[in-house]
Amino acid sequence: MLKRNKLFTVILCSSLACCTVGPDYHPPQNGIPNAWHEVKPMASAARPETQKLPEPDRKALAEIEWWKQFNDPVLDGLVEKGLIQNFDLKIARARIAQARATLSQARSAFLPQVNTEASAEREANAVAFGTQTFPTPFNIFQAGFDATWELDLFGGNRRILEAVSALFGASKANLDEMRVSMLAEIARTYINVRAYQAQVAIATDTVREEEDNLKIRQELFHAGSTGEADAILARTSAMQAKSQLLNYQSLLAASEYNLDLLLGEKPGATHDIVAEAKPIPVADKEIVLAAPAEVIANRPDVRAAERRLAAGTAEIGTAKSKLFPDVSLAGFFGLLNPVAKNLLEARSKSWTLEGAVNWPILNY
Repeated sequence: MLKRNKLFTVILCSSLACCTVGPDYHPPQNGIPNAWHEVKPMASAARPETQKLPEPDRKALAEIEWWKQFNDPVLDGLVEKGLIQNFDLKIARARIAQARATLSQARSAFLPQVNTEASAEREANAVAFGTQTFPTPFNIFQAGFDATWELDLFGGNRRILEAVSALFGASKANLDEMRVSMLAEIARTYINVRAYQAQVAIATDTVREEEDNLKIRQELFHAGSTGEADAILARTSAMQAKSQLLNYQSLLAASEYNLDLLLGEKPGATHDIVAEAKPIPVADKEIVLAAPAEVIANRPDVRAAERRLAAGTAEIGTAKSKLFPDVSLAGFFGLLNPVAKNLLEARSKSWTLEGAVNWPILNY
């Protein structure tokens, strides 16, 4: 009968150990179509060469090196520098390291916590003798190991691990999101730099032409061949051309400083890289992405949101587990003796084993 009771206890504990309260996470269903709505181009429209990513080689959007389709070594160098030096990426990588450490901490909750301790105490208990009270001092020397283990019968720690694992995945998706945004901003700003350089060159030629025209109109006016209105109109056109030139020069300088910020460089460092004017880069190939549903699933911000949803679902189970008993075991094994020189003797061996149940009844 005793063996049957022990077997029943083992079976009951095993069944409780498999109990995990709270809802299980299921990825949300979306109604995104599996094919693009194709618009046929006009016959006369010139289209670049189409490069379709092979099915086995498709990567997440955060990993596609799309900027290399521009065939611009300067842009490639700026992207490489941004991937190394961008401060937002460094912060995102640090948050991943923090999430990884939190994940290791959550995993350690499943294992017993073992500590070693050594202590020496001297106490005195009052001993009554007649009307007098005499203290009786004594010593306690102790050394050994103590361990505690939370059994996690209702899956609270397992839900915590699920939540932390999901948040770790969200941190990695946030890094991908930051990477995609940063690369797109570097490429956009670099193209703006080249566009403003072209506009500055055009505006410079326009200013030169308007100044020559103004000089001619002024000479004709002084010679009496034309009226003052023509000279005033030519002066106005020249001033407008100069203001346009100053505007494009200001936009060019602002774009260069934006690149400095994106690359984590000191102000003015990018100017030396892009000072030589070059044509606006144009991609020679067109990348055909996967189906809409797959593109949305690969978006880093969508993946991060999905992982946060998974973490929130697991946290519901963590909260519900607090409504059930918390069972833990604790024990000590070591040496205990009132005399220090006898501490290593065999008779000094000491051990304790205890269990505790904590069940909140009235907790508002």
